[in-house]
Amino acid sequence: MARNKEPSLPRFRLLMAGLGNMGNHWLRVLSAVDDVELVAAVEIDSELARERFEQYHLEPKLHFTSYEDALRETRPDGVLLVTPPAEHRWMSIASMEVGIPVLSEKPLAESMESGQEILAAAERTGVLHMVSQDYRYRPPVQTVKRVLDSGDLGAVGSVTVGFFKSLIRSGFHDTLAYPLTIDMSIHHFDLMRFFLGREPRSIYGRAWRTPWDWWKGDSSTSVLLEFAGGVQVTYAGSWCATGRETTWIGDWRFECEHGVVIMQDDRVTVQRRTTETGLPQGYPQYLNEKPKRVPLVKMPVERQGMTLSQFCRAVRTGELPPTTVRDNINSFRMVWDTIRSFETGQTVPVEDSP
Repeated sequence: MARNKEPSLPRFRLLMAGLGNMGNHWLRVLSAVDDVELVAAVEIDSELARERFEQYHLEPKLHFTSYEDALRETRPDGVLLVTPPAEHRWMSIASMEVGIPVLSEKPLAESMESGQEILAAAERTGVLHMVSQDYRYRPPVQTVKRVLDSGDLGAVGSVTVGFFKSLIRSGFHDTLAYPLTIDMSIHHFDLMRFFLGREPRSIYGRAWRTPWDWWKGDSSTSVLLEFAGGVQVTYAGSWCATGRETTWIGDWRFECEHGVVIMQDDRVTVQRRTTETGLPQGYPQYLNEKPKRVPLVKMPVERQGMTLSQFCRAVRTGELPPTTVRDNINSFRMVWDTIRSFETGQTVPVEDSP
């Protein structure tokens, strides 16, 4: 006898706020997803909304200029915030106060205080708030994570991270004193926690503008971080690089007890070492194997597609996703502790999670 086919779940009803650059990217993501229905798109710029609606063949009735009206009239299963960070606090809280879960683009908010208010609202209401840290869900990143978690190379002693891009952006980025750190380094800081499975204990950093800098704020940085267990991380980055750009993930080198893991140009390489003992001096002699390319983990869904899938699943099942606001506040705090170090010239001890 043939089994009865399980009934499919109704489509997840999503309200999206913000149709700018990242909003355009999210619309591409949504257009490739079958089980999510866009029930409203909030955008105060009506001309921009018209362009996006024509581009993605959306019904004009889905356009709202008022976020509150869209929440009240559509009662979605969840909201996706792709607005500038300064809008995240009130939009997140307004949604959670009426019981509607939130998936927010990074960074969580425009300040540490606003981020803490979002966390407090999530804990007070018990409504899910999740941040889209999509860099975790790229094949090279998942590959490195698998290698490190296998334990084959032993403990991680230090990490070196380099990120260099030549980027020109306008809008809210021009209002940031530290555009790279606030808008981009949050990805790399979150990956540090993801790879190591540890929290930072102290941060020391410097930020500056180069003589040719086109940014209004400091777009170059160097940061030293110490993680739990004494793991040392060195981070250098720039958004006004003049050549040899890295990928968006950056270049990473993990010095481990039994070898090295390198992620460069989105490729992962491992070089193991072996030990010969019994030398006259009594010291071990280390012999390095040839570097070996590691096949990338195959992922059926990547990046924002994965965070959206996790969000929908969490809303439907109650199973918490990895990057809830409770977890992400720790990556977010790293940004502001780094800025505090920039401005004081001091090493900043990192507080424990609230």
